[in-house]
Amino acid sequence: MKKLFAALIAMLLLLSSCGADKSDPAPQKTDELPAFFSELGKTLNDLKTEHPAITYTGAAAGGAGAECVGDPSENFSYFFYATQSPPTLEMMAEEYGDRLKCAGFSSTAGVVFSALTKNMPMADFLEVLGITDYDYLSEVVPGGGWLSFENEDYYFNIYNADFSEENRELTEIKSNYHVLVYSKANYGELNSQICQEYGEAHNWEFFY
Repeated sequence: MKKLFAALIAMLLLLSSCGADKSDPAPQKTDELPAFFSELGKTLNDLKTEHPAITYTGAAAGGAGAECVGDPSENFSYFFYATQSPPTLEMMAEEYGDRLKCAGFSSTAGVVFSALTKNMPMADFLEVLGITDYDYLSEVVPGGGWLSFENEDYYFNIYNADFSEENRELTEIKSNYHVLVYSKANYGELNSQICQEYGEAHNWEFFY
């Protein structure tokens, strides 16, 4: 399966999913997600009003960059769009804060997946989630090191932080691995369109 994983400069990745272990308790479905997922689709202005402590932050792993906001005391950030160049979320906040919407979340595997109470073999992890289709790009290219799968509502992307030329394979999911969850509701695509609108209004040359 193919899914838009990220970034300006037309970085397209193949996304998917997989399966594994029967010794674990009842499988965790990927729709059994943290409570903060209920804030998907909220505007930047609403999030800033409801969470005064949030600040602008970037999330980067494996060549993919993302514009996010988050409370430094929390273990996740609100993801808005993938990018490798301006405009940043902070630059557009004053003019477009009422239109830019939370498109997903940036966190770690241990936070997003309650079944991952400790590091797990990849096959076991995927089976506990009930995943039967996945994609892992083991080539040292843009997008390399990412494990991707989906459910009805989200694309899940987990970055192998140990990925390198010498260590390409992914056999274990660690609780501290970076996770970028992207909604199928296309908020990210709409946010990217707002980026382009912002650039045109300010006579920028685009990188889209």
